[in-house]
Amino acid sequence: MASAMIFHNEPLRNLLDGFHAERGFPGATAAIACDNGVLTAATGFADPDDGTPMTARSVMLQASVGKMYVGAVAMSLVQAGALEIDAPIARYLGDRAWFVRLPNGTNLTLRHLLNHSAGLHDYMHLPAFAPAAAALLSDPNIYHAPEALIDFILDHPPLFAPGEDFAYTDAAFLVAGLILEAVSGQTYYDLVRRLFLEPWQLRETFAANSRNIPGLVPGFRGPNPIGLPRRSMEGGLLTLHPGSEWTGGGWASTSADMARFTQRLLGGPDSRYRNAVIAWGQGATSPVAGTYGLGVLASDSTLGERYGHGGWTPGYRSDVHCYPDHGMSVAVMVNGDDPACASGDDLLAFGLRIATAAVEMGLVQRGGLNACLSA
Repeated sequence: MASAMIFHNEPLRNLLDGFHAERGFPGATAAIACDNGVLTAATGFADPDDGTPMTARSVMLQASVGKMYVGAVAMSLVQAGALEIDAPIARYLGDRAWFVRLPNGTNLTLRHLLNHSAGLHDYMHLPAFAPAAAALLSDPNIYHAPEALIDFILDHPPLFAPGEDFAYTDAAFLVAGLILEAVSGQTYYDLVRRLFLEPWQLRETFAANSRNIPGLVPGFRGPNPIGLPRRSMEGGLLTLHPGSEWTGGGWASTSADMARFTQRLLGGPDSRYRNAVIAWGQGATSPVAGTYGLGVLASDSTLGERYGHGGWTPGYRSDVHCYPDHGMSVAVMVNGDDPACASGDDLLAFGLRIATAAVEMGLVQRGGLNACLSA
């Protein structure tokens, strides 16, 4: 699928138009990726304030969908022999001055970090983080480095012993990102580009480490307790620097690229990565019941098992899931975060609606796009 053909699709557009009419968010894009091509559609507005329409090539922030890239890099380094999934992480980070203060640190493995079973707190929910959050809001050019954010969880009692429960936390993925850079000698963003974006020709996926991201459309925020402005961008620049997210998310893309990445990673009749997600997974209680491993949530659906992730960041929501029994991955992105219009669960459910319709309408047949669609 490195040079997959991309087709705009009217039935998919009709589904997306209906979802837009039901929920009233500013705009959305969607894509269905199979091994032989991609169907795309867009609805609503990229910017309702000036009437700019959303297009299938509009770029939005992926948010926590980016955790799948972290797991993919980790798996690649494990397969290359540079990293061990069950080795103590002290082997890789034990020389850092803060490591002795990391909750559960001496007993943690990369597996614990990547399936949210490390027992670490989420720094964003700790009272001590409030001044750092205020600093981000006060100056759009400020962002916090990974180790500065990890500092907020140090010395806290662990939530549980490693591997004994599930607690979703970006902090674990920041620690994992430091490990990936330590063993490879490369930056995380360069690793993703070298291992996936370049060989898979994902040319509409961009690092979210700058206020200026190519093709990014503004996001629109609902009511929020911290007083963020309604628009996520002014003058073509983000008003909140995305750099703090790093390996907790860290990417922006089109729906087509997000679906293509997921299909290449998790699709196919015998995906080694999908098998590893199952083997290395941990029972998850959030966002939906299922198994979480390597930055991927595996859960049941009416179309069989699905594998993927959802994301939220101020002004944007995203969801992408692979349905391996039907040879497709479905991505949905919305440039609005008001849960009254579209929550994360709504996007997950709508993605399943798209996948179901694709099967029922014959858009996807025998694990690929219907050949007649390109005629």
